[in-house]
Amino acid sequence: MSIRVSALALASAIFPLAAHAEPGGTSGISSPAVTQGDIKLEWRSTAWDGEALDGDWSHRAQASYSFTDWWRAQLNARASQPDDGDFEWRSIGIENAFEFTATSDWPVQFGGQIEYKFGLDDVEDSLELKLLAERRVGAFSMRFNITVERDVTGDSDEWEHIYSTRVMWRANDTWQFGVEGFSEPEENAHYFGPRAGVSLGDATLSVGYLAGIDEAQADAQVRIGLEWAP
Repeated sequence: MSIRVSALALASAIFPLAAHAEPGGTSGISSPAVTQGDIKLEWRSTAWDGEALDGDWSHRAQASYSFTDWWRAQLNARASQPDDGDFEWRSIGIENAFEFTATSDWPVQFGGQIEYKFGLDDVEDSLELKLLAERRVGAFSMRFNITVERDVTGDSDEWEHIYSTRVMWRANDTWQFGVEGFSEPEENAHYFGPRAGVSLGDATLSVGYLAGIDEAQADAQVRIGLEWAP
């Protein structure tokens, strides 16, 4: 329990610090819930449309395993593909997520997440912390994450922080529909739009379309994810 409380305190302490990164992309909006023994493999891709990022792609592969009923470990690999450019791996991340089990009976459940990213091809190493919150009511689930990140090996000592939220309605065992959004208020960059998912056995395909608002560096982003959870 002390580990989980310490993670929450650490995340809370750094929220006032900020820097800049384009919100969304292959970032997830994570649930704090952890189920022991769960295995999950996932691939995500995002296509950027319009403005400065027009034609660029972002990619992410990840594999996770829940060792206990409160701790999940995950390996992440991120890549980018500029417009008319080559596919390049950007980082390898080691992530740990913790369910704050004392909150499991609260109206809103909380958790924490920490990831160290090893940069590739001259990309700096970075540290990411995330506070996770979720509320479930019947067929509806509502998530809210606060993410903070900073370079570890570079010259910058600033933190970036991004807010993300998702509301989903499960129509049946196959289909789910909702909306999601990402925001970096300090840069006045925001993305918001619909999301849908279809589950076929152990596999789930998700698609989202987010429109860029205010100072976003793209007019829109199309997010595609394929998840396998046996």
